[in-house]
Amino acid sequence: MNSQDKPPPTFREHPWRISYRTSSLTPDGKPLNILQDFYLPALRRAVAYNRVAGYFRSTSLAAASQGFSAFVTNRGQARLIVGADLVPQDVQTILEYYEQSSVGAAPEADPLARILDQELGGDPEAWPEQVKNGVQLLAYLLAEGHLEIRVAFRVNAKTGEALPFDSLEDGYVHMKWGLFRDREGSRLYISGSLNESRQALTLNAENIDVHCDWKGETDRLRVEEAEQEFESLWADENPSLRVLTLPEAVKKRLIKMAEGVSRPVEIDGTSDVPLQVAPPSALEWLRFALIKDGPRLPGGIFVGMETAPVKPWPHQEVVARRVIATWPFSYLLCDEVGLGKTIEAGLIIRSLYLSGLIKRVLIAAPASLTKQWQREMATKFLLPFARTTGGAHPTHEYLLPLEYQETSGSLFSPELNILSTGLLTRQDREADLAATGNFDLTLVDEAHYIRRQNPTQGTRAEPRFTKLHAPSPSTSVPRAPPCSWLRPPPCSWTPSRSLI
Repeated sequence: MNSQDKPPPTFREHPWRISYRTSSLTPDGKPLNILQDFYLPALRRAVAYNRVAGYFRSTSLAAASQGFSAFVTNRGQARLIVGADLVPQDVQTILEYYEQSSVGAAPEADPLARILDQELGGDPEAWPEQVKNGVQLLAYLLAEGHLEIRVAFRVNAKTGEALPFDSLEDGYVHMKWGLFRDREGSRLYISGSLNESRQALTLNAENIDVHCDWKGETDRLRVEEAEQEFESLWADENPSLRVLTLPEAVKKRLIKMAEGVSRPVEIDGTSDVPLQVAPPSALEWLRFALIKDGPRLPGGIFVGMETAPVKPWPHQEVVARRVIATWPFSYLLCDEVGLGKTIEAGLIIRSLYLSGLIKRVLIAAPASLTKQWQREMATKFLLPFARTTGGAHPTHEYLLPLEYQETSGSLFSPELNILSTGLLTRQDREADLAATGNFDLTLVDEAHYIRRQNPTQGTRAEPRFTKLHAPSPSTSVPRAPPCSWLRPPPCSWTPSRSLI
């Protein structure tokens, strides 16, 4: 949550594009992600957000929720108008009910509540993950009092008769658009199309144009017109639309979906809401102080081992103590399968990390083993490693202190990082690798994959290395040090010490 001495940034501080389209590329050549590249930056800066969205159904509501996790931190106010894709007979029944003087006397008879409840699509537990995330995020703001929802119906402007929502009568076309306002009063207006299918949510498919009211008279007039139109719609003053307040029964059902959600997430599983952890007790503070400061005291280098939640076998303790005591030498851990090389590595990393001898750690393992490594580091050593996956915006998944995801522009931004060896050796990731700087400790699982591919004895043939070991043909940056791991040479990315 933003503190009073650090207000949210403003719109004018951000380089907005004139349009954001799913098919576009960012300046660095990566596919555009509209959620990450537009909605989150916009709603981090917004204190008010008015949106005319799609239909009142689960997928539409999930799509309309994009960026709301950033809006949560600003504690702003949002208003959402959604359409109701109903046959005219149902719309007419709803309008007649709301025109009766007895409205409210029998809420269980409200046809709008009954129909909208059906539109939500049954049991939320059966929804796809993206839909569930998005609707829960929207419901969270509704429950916190920072969101209002109203429902719009098409009617004939002259007769007042109900129309299908996609009717072209009166020249009205149902658009999806929104208005953002920041703390300085600057405004953004967006208009465009949004595919609200379940597949589109996964792909985040949308095309929007952006207008800034400080970038010229035409844009300012466009924003003014949109703002006036929204206020007219919200007040139910447009003769072609009837806009009704969301029935209390439907509101309660949505709010119920937010129960137990302390940190809502976006449709892609990420969240802009800061982690909130309960403060520790006095006794816990003392224990933490021992773990934090003990390793830095004389003779305290083994405190990390002694305070680990796991008790090592004798041979594991011997190996771990030798590596820790002789740091910064490098080693091959060559126990037989099942004898606990992971435990040895975890004890070593924990001790060196707590003592301050290492700060940046990279674990490279086959993709099928990265989750296992992360679980072992979290449960047995309480080390908050990120598990990094690729994409236009690399995702870093954490298990500690809570399960959550973050995105960034680099695979290597977490200080404690686990990623697949396949991702590490990809040519399109070489720039990230070259720019990341040194790691204090690198651990490569299944290290036999680094050995030469041709015989090493009885021949003077030029060695053929694997992708993990050999320099890339397209760059002078080595993917791994082309020499013994016992004494890794200095180079542009290789850690000063390596552990396998």
